[in-house]
Amino acid sequence: MARKGMLIMFGFKSNKEQKINEKIDEINKIINEQTLSDCYENNVEAMRKLFDDNDTFIERSVENRYDSSLKFHLFYTQGLVKDTNINENIIKPLMISDFESENNEDIIDTLLKVIVMVSDAKTSSSIKDIITSICYGNTVILTRGTDKALILDTKSF
Repeated sequence: MARKGMLIMFGFKSNKEQKINEKIDEINKIINEQTLSDCYENNVEAMRKLFDDNDTFIERSVENRYDSSLKFHLFYTQGLVKDTNINENIIKPLMISDFESENNEDIIDTLLKVIVMVSDAKTSSSIKDIITSICYGNTVILTRGTDKALILDTKSF
């Protein structure tokens, strides 16, 4: 046992630890290369699978009351976000706004400019950016008709 402890202390890893680290590197490489598809349902399902065993992962589905084809999925981490901010500044506007994109503007651009009321927001198609954002307390919105996600600063800290 003392020999194993000394090997770890000097930077040598057990075979099991080395295999785990190799698997983590393999997964990270895959995630780094992944982007959202243009299929809303596939993107939602991918997010569900990524956070399947996480009890703090929250998923909310929202439909616009004026246009039932406008569906949104929000993802965030419970305890890291301001619930009132999400309810009042994101979910409510998504539900009650009458969406009219100007000059065939992308739905994500319309959300950013007119609908969602948060201080900081960006878009991304990178799965890595999306996962990192959710883990850091941001809220991610997926919607039909786009391969981009809207990442909103909703941190409670």
